[in-house]
Amino acid sequence: MCSFKIKSIILATVVFFGISCEAKMIRDSSVTDNQVIFDTASNLMWQDDNDAQIDTMIWIDAINYCESLDKKSYTNWRLPNINELRTISDDSKASPATSSVFLNVSDEKYWSSTTSSGKKDYAWQIDFATSAEDYISKSTAIHIRCVRDVN
Repeated sequence: MCSFKIKSIILATVVFFGISCEAKMIRDSSVTDNQVIFDTASNLMWQDDNDAQIDTMIWIDAINYCESLDKKSYTNWRLPNINELRTISDDSKASPATSSVFLNVSDEKYWSSTTSSGKKDYAWQIDFATSAEDYISKSTAIHIRCVRDVN
């Protein structure tokens, strides 16, 4: 009987630990309309409104859009770099290949702020249909999702 209780406690601990490790993306319930996602692992806040699902723009306009975004009284938004954008990509999923916490997602390409080292007129993007990364001409209009650092 004692052995069963110990095994049950160990199993419950392992299950709890596994779930708590997975739960790094949370919808910010302190925001009235819940249009932001907080990543507790990286301390980043992500835009998750209709604009992130529908709007497309060329690279420089995407940078300017994010830098001028005033969402929920936060004004320090920016276009994420490729490493940050990777953190919301999920290779185990497809169309969209991102966390299910995000409600406003297109299964298309999203800009990063990272310019290609070999081609200055190109920047890195992630295709959220497949999680594939590649660079694309900065004059191509694709989706944007802004991010901000949470201090």
